[in-house]
Amino acid sequence: MFTNTKKEAQRKKLQVNLLSIFLLRFHPVYCGKVFLAAYKNEAAHCVKGIHQPIVSEQLFDDVQDVLKGKKRKVRVNAFTEIDIHLPLRGFLICQRYGKPLRGSGSRGNGGIYYYYHCQSVKLCKERFRAETANEIFVKQLSKIAVNVDLDPLKQEKAGDISDLSAIVPRTREETNLIFKDLIMLCQFP
Repeated sequence: MFTNTKKEAQRKKLQVNLLSIFLLRFHPVYCGKVFLAAYKNEAAHCVKGIHQPIVSEQLFDDVQDVLKGKKRKVRVNAFTEIDIHLPLRGFLICQRYGKPLRGSGSRGNGGIYYYYHCQSVKLCKERFRAETANEIFVKQLSKIAVNVDLDPLKQEKAGDISDLSAIVPRTREETNLIFKDLIMLCQFP
């Protein structure tokens, strides 16, 4: 049947190639309009046809914007929910490309093993076990302890809080050490 159709198109001298099929997507016929070429002193324009539209005019215009690159496709993020096995997903950064690390599970040997890996380029080999990274992170967090007696602060209410200002830089240094340990983990899987 297709060969007969192809022969019929060739007999009528219709050009059917990839470019003509590609250009079909831009025809306003899909939204119920007909294109009228310029005639005498009138400009080219589209008029409402008498045929039933296949898609709504709004949908057709949105698709045309996407095809022409004027509008970006809205991408739904599948990683919005927090996975109990991958709590650091999106917070760890790839050393090589500086992008957030993605997390995923791999099946093997009767279980699911979770990994953090780079999402920027397929060639990036940065990948390490999520279980190990999570344990290191928890150990480093347990080292941070704020030993401040808050009772005098409650009594003074607006008193001198120089004790707290001395603690904050120390905890920042400790958090930097945590991230340095995680970076070392990334380098030596």
